[in-house]
Amino acid sequence: MRNPAHPHTLRPSSGTRTRTAPPAFPGDWPTANPRYRAYLLYGFAGLFFILAAGVMVRALWALGSGPGAWETFLETLGHPLYIAFHVGSFALIVWFGWRTFFQMFVKTQPPMIGPFPRPPVAVFPPVLAAAWLGASALLIAVLSGAIL
Repeated sequence: MRNPAHPHTLRPSSGTRTRTAPPAFPGDWPTANPRYRAYLLYGFAGLFFILAAGVMVRALWALGSGPGAWETFLETLGHPLYIAFHVGSFALIVWFGWRTFFQMFVKTQPPMIGPFPRPPVAVFPPVLAAAWLGASALLIAVLSGAIL
């Protein structure tokens, strides 16, 4: 700033006090705007990730405790609550990945990538989808025993 601001720059033009509304959420806050719901669900996904990590730690603990503990753990995974949790987690992870990599990633790319300009925004979703399908096919091939 070259010159300091005038001391009366932000003073109201009239002598009366400026009334402000107290900060408050809208009455229908979580459902008022679809973006609110998306932000809340996006943040809530962290809870499922923590719970899934807990299941993974429990699996590793059972794996290190011997064959009997592992068999018991596998039997508990057949419980309907575990199955419902995993189905819900899968749906949430697919939605979270779609939102992160196909919606938000595209908007957050800098205009310059090193010395090169960023490709058009319309190029990102097909390239990301092709990379995702290729990685999925490779993973399926490895896990099915077709490769390696």
